Amino acid sequence: MPPKAPPVTGTWLNTPAVDWRSRRGAVGVVVFWSLGCEASLAMLHHLQRLKDDRFGELCIFAVHSARTPDEQDEDLVRQAIRRHRFTMPVVHDQRRDTWARYNPPGWPSAIVISRKQRASGLVAGDADLRLLSDAIAVEVGRSLPRSANGVTPVGPMTVMPTTAAVPIGWPAGLGTLTPNQIVVSDVAHRRLAFLELSADRTSAELTDAIRTTSAPGPLAVIDHSTVAVSLPDEGRVVAYVLPLLNGAPSATLELASGLVRPQGITVDDDGSIVIADAGADRLVRVTLDGTHGTIAGGGETGCTDGSAAEAQLGQPVGVARVAAGIAFLDTASSTLRLLTDAGRVLTTTGASKDEPGLIDGPLHRASLLHPRGATALDADRLLIADTGNSRLRIVADRALTTVPLRGLSRPEATCRLDDGTVLVADTGNNRLIVVDLQSNTATPVEITGSLEMSEPVDFTAVAGATLAIPFPSPTNGPWHVTVVSEPADLIGSPFTIVRREPGSVALTLSGTGEGTLMVQSRALNDSDIVRRETHTVRVR
Repeated sequence: MPPKAPPVTGTWLNTPAVDWRSRRGAVGVVVFWSLGCEASLAMLHHLQRLKDDRFGELCIFAVHSARTPDEQDEDLVRQAIRRHRFTMPVVHDQRRDTWARYNPPGWPSAIVISRKQRASGLVAGDADLRLLSDAIAVEVGRSLPRSANGVTPVGPMTVMPTTAAVPIGWPAGLGTLTPNQIVVSDVAHRRLAFLELSADRTSAELTDAIRTTSAPGPLAVIDHSTVAVSLPDEGRVVAYVLPLLNGAPSATLELASGLVRPQGITVDDDGSIVIADAGADRLVRVTLDGTHGTIAGGGETGCTDGSAAEAQLGQPVGVARVAAGIAFLDTASSTLRLLTDAGRVLTTTGASKDEPGLIDGPLHRASLLHPRGATALDADRLLIADTGNSRLRIVADRALTTVPLRGLSRPEATCRLDDGTVLVADTGNNRLIVVDLQSNTATPVEITGSLEMSEPVDFTAVAGATLAIPFPSPTNGPWHVTVVSEPADLIGSPFTIVRREPGSVALTLSGTGEGTLMVQSRALNDSDIVRRETHTVRVR
């Protein structure tokens, strides 16, 4: 008989603490992940789709167990929940208590839990995710229907709002179309945003946008007339042909599909496109005739050099063409590596996956921490967005140096501007900055203008589920908190409660369809102080 599944404990980030015993009678999955692991994100998005499309009653518990010290920050995990729009309960297992009970082989690991609350299957690493689908389908198929065993159905409990209240949220890709026109992957709003930079580079006007089908990732500009962008959650890379007309490109091209989690993109000297498929540990080339195939890696996650076909890659994310070949960043091993034009993979930085850090000096001794973005400044210099260290790093003369700038938060992308400065996606701060690498100064870019585009849904849930909605807290409590829905039947009727501490209010979604929830806080000690927030919601 399979072993009894131990309880899941830790800090519940987007739901009240769950009584493990109450989950008996529901098929579940306990998935161990880390926010810097691309294979983890691929598995979580796969489970999200399974739950949404096939197994509505599936209980998924996403247990975050940090791999490195920078991933222990609870706020970063909360941001990841919002950014990726996860609707499963997420537990921050900071002390690794749940990890110790299950003893998974690594990140990610998914354990299928039967209705009798026994561990019935394990899928680990970057395995074919169809194995996980099959394991869940078998367990669902052999179980009694809910009406037969009398167990209360288990629905999603809490979904956190995702859209950042900023002009650009979690920028993940950058490119220049003309000296003053830039394009940004705006993750929070699920769009490519087109901005016109001012002459002094201190502001930019939002002039147009393309709504993407999911959160966009890194991008590359091709011949100033086409923008190639990765859609990591869909396993695709598409190209939009300019100009735009009312937010629509003149053509949309499918460059590559069937990828696991594509990230970095660069244009090679021959005009082909090189893609870092992080979820499959490989580099892929898309040729001018539209075919694509693996040019390095594709086996198990690792950091082993050798011929392109035999080398092991560790979730490559950033790529750039340099004089000697294709430079790429392995986020799993926190290393800078090179696919030479002779077809060999070489690791250039010295740190291993067990020794990431912030060390400058000769490349063979230098170290990085979960780097994500790579931009060739010229044939001999490479700019790296060292995300885990929240720094910019420069590779030149076979050495790595840190740009002496403070105040960055997990930057993910950079691009060159025509005046010699660089534009940086300061992702954790939801902003763009212009950096002068000569004077080592940074200037934030004020974004102006707005577009009449429908915003993405903040919450997705199932009718009958309980939703926790954060409320604004304008002054010291207590507050009267009022929630109203449009249409009204989404929550049945408006209600008002008193809250004395910041947090959230729980409400039951009774109707189905799309609508809005308005949450108002009025301070009891000063009736003139009122704050309101509005969220969009889709209820199935």
